[in-house]
Parts: sequence; structure tokens; C-alpha cells
Amino acid sequence: MIDAIFKPLNERAVGGDYYKWLVNTYAGERSKNYMLLLNHLHEIKFEYIHPRDENREADGYDIIFRWAWEERLYNGNEIPWATARPTRGSCSFLEFLCGVAHRINLQLLGDYVEDQIHRYFWSMIESLGLIGFDDSNITSDNLTWVDICVHAFMNRQFEPDGTGSILRFKDGTQRMQDEEFWNHILRYCNENSKS
Repeated sequence: MIDAIFKPLNERAVGGDYYKWLVNTYAGERSKNYMLLLNHLHEIKFEYIHPRDENREADGYDIIFRWAWEERLYNGNEIPWATARPTRGSCSFLEFLCGVAHRINLQLLGDYVEDQIHRYFWSMIESLGLIGFDDSNITSDNLTWVDICVHAFMNRQFEPDGTGSILRFKDGTQRMQDEEFWNHILRYCNENSKS
């Protein structure tokens, strides 16, 4: 299973103000039926194999600065408790997903559009094979399956069409397992742009 469980600091803990903002901003109203899954994803540390995917980790890490800016806790300098994370720049898997949803939103729309960012977030949950794990269906066995799915994704064990990954592609003939996730985002945006 995932051997690196990331235990958030108090400011990032499940139930804390940042966590509530994170879930509300990126998962929206639908999150009320998926709190156990989202809590679990927030306890898993995002890990990557491709060296350039440190940028996606940084996107997840930077989400906390957006929250701090909106809450007027950040003035452009370091947030002392944010830099006290176990590894500077590390983020939870939930933060990673939120960072990717934010990137897709910026690539396709150029700005924050709430209903679209929620759509991108839930599309990733579905592509990972986790959409069936709402609060009424989740058990400890299911959480083990969630760990397996997340671990397989982080180890790039997914299909060419994106099944088992965070993004699905219309054309499943191109092998994406060796590509950095930024290329996955660009391909997804290219396939889903309204040009």
C-alpha cells in the first residue's frame, strides 16, 4: 500500500479551515456525499516518479497560499506553518488533484470558474475509478482499494486512454505512462477545448 502517509499540520488538518475551503472550492456541493473518501485522499502524500512532476506537486502545495491570500493570512512572504511541512513543497494527494483541476481551469478558461473546476475535479475522481466510493458505500476494504488505485496511478500503472489515471483521453493510442503529467494536462485540454 501507500507507505508514505502524509499527516497534515493543524492548519491543514481534516476539518480545519483550510481543508474546508479546499473541499468547498474544488469539490463543491457534491463533496458532502464523499467526505470519507476526500478525508482519506488528504492523508495520502502525493509522490511522483517523473522528475518534472515536481511541478504538479508544487501546484498542490501552492493551493494553501491561495487560501491564505483569500483569508488575508499571506502578504507575499513565507507562511511560517506552511514551510514547516515535512518536505518543503510536499502536498497531499487531494491537494495534488485540486492543483491539477486549477491548472486545467486556467489552461481552458484563463480564470477561476467554479462549476468548471468542480467538473474537472470529479472527472479525475471518476477516471481514477473512485466515483463509486461515496460515504454510503465506503468501508475499510474500500479504503484499501482506494490506496491501491492511488498507488497504481502514482506508479504510472494506467491504460493509454487514461483509465486508472487522473485524466481520460479520447484517443487511447498514445502511450502516456512515460510523459510528465503536464503533457497529460495539455493533451486533455487540447481534446476538451471549445475551439
